[in-house]
Amino acid sequence: MRITSAISIAVLSVIVVIMLISVGSMYEATYGSSGSINVVNENVTYSPSGVTLNAVLSASNNGFLPANLQFVNQSLSIPGNSNGLMKISFPLNTSALLNGSFPVKNVIMNVSLLLHMASYVFSVMVPLTLKGIKILAPLENFTLMNIMSRGNGSYLLNTSFIDLVPGFLNLTSITVLLGSTIIGNFNMSGIMQQGPHTTASFVVNNVVDQKGPVNLTFKAGVFTWQVNSQLMW
Repeated sequence: MRITSAISIAVLSVIVVIMLISVGSMYEATYGSSGSINVVNENVTYSPSGVTLNAVLSASNNGFLPANLQFVNQSLSIPGNSNGLMKISFPLNTSALLNGSFPVKNVIMNVSLLLHMASYVFSVMVPLTLKGIKILAPLENFTLMNIMSRGNGSYLLNTSFIDLVPGFLNLTSITVLLGSTIIGNFNMSGIMQQGPHTTASFVVNNVVDQKGPVNLTFKAGVFTWQVNSQLMW
């Protein structure tokens, strides 16, 4: 009886080892160093809350069992020995964009993410890096061209910039601040049209006892940037 039990345990152990080796081999063949998840294409879209990266991923399942690829609330079921495409969208890091001087300068960044791959016998996290993503600046090279006094602390500011993205953040105006004080709004209506070069003017008020070079802060949605100019008030 003990011999039979020992033989059964030995056989079961062999089966378990074979299954583990089989699962490991299937995982390596499907999601191993050769890689089975690739980026087909990507693009960015703009909204009042920031910039969203949209990508299409191509996933291959070289194993015999069906697998499910998940990223946040998006998923793709892939039968065994099959391929599939999955669309994903996620917001880009606002701080990283601001560190790259967005939205007045183009930003090139790499984005790393983790996708969850699950099957009947394994569940793993698959890393993926999207490299060299170019985020075009909606207000490239935004500069102040000249300042004209209108009296009583009111000034007309003339700007120049390269407009690459029509309808940036769907905004009608950009808030202008001197320090922490709002002094005006840059009206964007009718300005944001795709073109090589754009000039626009706007009025700021309540500029009390301001002398010397201009140091203004502009706020558009979740993005802020500063314009430091040697132009005098």
